[in-house]
Amino acid sequence: MPLPLHTTTITVTRLLDQDTGFPDIEPEWQPVASGVNAHFTLRQTGTLILAEEYRSQAASIMICDPCGLQSGDRVQDELTGADWQVMWAIDRTYPGMEYTRSECVKRTGEMGIMLDG
Repeated sequence: MPLPLHTTTITVTRLLDQDTGFPDIEPEWQPVASGVNAHFTLRQTGTLILAEEYRSQAASIMICDPCGLQSGDRVQDELTGADWQVMWAIDRTYPGMEYTRSECVKRTGEMGIMLDG
């Protein structure tokens, strides 16, 4: 049964082959699923320091229809265009409902260490 409450749909991409054999060629992210029902709930925000540059970072709990979501996947919110990195994902099953719960971090360029939140 699909999620009873969803506010968007997502596209999931995955890095299928990390070693291109060429240091200046970026590995390709391949689509895994699209049009997946999902709902994001903002969890926390924080400040990052990257090479003396400050960036803000938001984390969110996302629930979605089962689609094989894995840690390390990228998710794009098809409604807003926001890009998220999946930190962890777990499939849940309850009577009459199956879904995936995950924590995602909004991608704003480089990844770093959250200092406060």
